[in-house]
This record gives sequence, structure tokens and C-alpha cells, in this order.
Amino acid sequence: MVSFCWAVSNRITLNGRLLLEIPLPNLVRGCLSIFRASGRFIWVPGVLIITASLGLISKLNKKTAIAAAALCFLIQGMDIRDWCRILHSQYGQPPAYEYALKDEKWDELTKDTKEIIFLPMKDAYGLYMQMYFDFAQMAAEKHMALSSFYLARMDLASVKEYAANEYEKLKTGKGRKDVLYVFFDKEDAVEETDSVKVYDIDGYKVAKVK
Repeated sequence: MVSFCWAVSNRITLNGRLLLEIPLPNLVRGCLSIFRASGRFIWVPGVLIITASLGLISKLNKKTAIAAAALCFLIQGMDIRDWCRILHSQYGQPPAYEYALKDEKWDELTKDTKEIIFLPMKDAYGLYMQMYFDFAQMAAEKHMALSSFYLARMDLASVKEYAANEYEKLKTGKGRKDVLYVFFDKEDAVEETDSVKVYDIDGYKVAKVK
């Protein structure tokens, strides 16, 4: 019962629309925030219900037990069939990955480069997933570090602080020669100077200290 109550959400929704949200005391909210998804506590009563159901089925005669088990499997199959169809359409024949960074200029820009820094760090960095994946492949092949990446859990405050410091250094002429600076949005790019060269390659705006 405790696990069931812990898993219940304080938000009531219907077809993706929020109908009601019950405010929680700070103490309760603090306890719940420890867990990334408290809804998983429903697994405990779920397993108990399944175990109890199997126990009841085992007490039935053989034919009735087989019929009951078959009915359960049928209901389960109907419940997940759409989900299975979606998974099959997505992953049944995965498309071949096409490397986005094809320009030969990348070889020149990444020579003696130790790190790729994405600037300035965004709160909604998840929207730039494709950018991360494109440069991650380059970084892996050339043994370069990444200042940030698309992660489920990340110390965003520290990453933003690091990016902000490096961004300020670049704008004030104190950028690093061993870094390839990649801008999330083209309007965030720094102005080209005698010491900083800005490039627009394969749809990405990048900068390199001379």
C-alpha cells in the first residue's frame, strides 16, 4: 500500500491534458524529488498482484488454469500490440547513419585540437541532440573532449558556468588554440578578429583561435 501511494501522481490528466494538480507539502515534495520517477514504485504492488494471480491459477484444474492464463496473455498482447508495431517500424530496419560533417576543412580545424566547446550553453540543450551526435563522432575519432553532451542527468549549472567562462575568454581575445568552438545558434557566434577566425561549415558556425 505504501508503494502504491508513493507511485500515485498528484497530477490528473486526460488525453495528455492536465485536469487537476494537487499541491504537495514541501516535505513530501522533497522526499519524492529523491527519485527520478517515483511511479516505478507501482512495480512492487504490481509484482504482488501477478504473484497472487498465479497462485490462484495454480489452484484451478488444468483446463481452467490454461484458459485463464491464455486469456491473460491475450489481454496483454492486445494492450501492447500498438507499442510493438511502433517499435518495429522504428527499429526493424534502422536507416544507415550518414556522417554530417563531410567538409575537408574539418581536418584542418581539428588538427592539434583537444576539446570541442559548445557555446553558449543552453537550458534546452536537448533540442540540439543532432548537433551533439555529429560532433561526438568527430570527437571520438580524433580523441577530443566535449564540453557538454545530451545526457539524462547533468550538472547543468557547472556546465553552464564553464561554457560562460570560455565564451567570455573567446570574446575578450583570450581564447584557446587547442579548442574548436561550436555555437548552438549562428547568431551566438563571435565577431571575426585578427586572432579569431569564424567558419560556416556543413550548416554549423564554428570558431578557431589563430
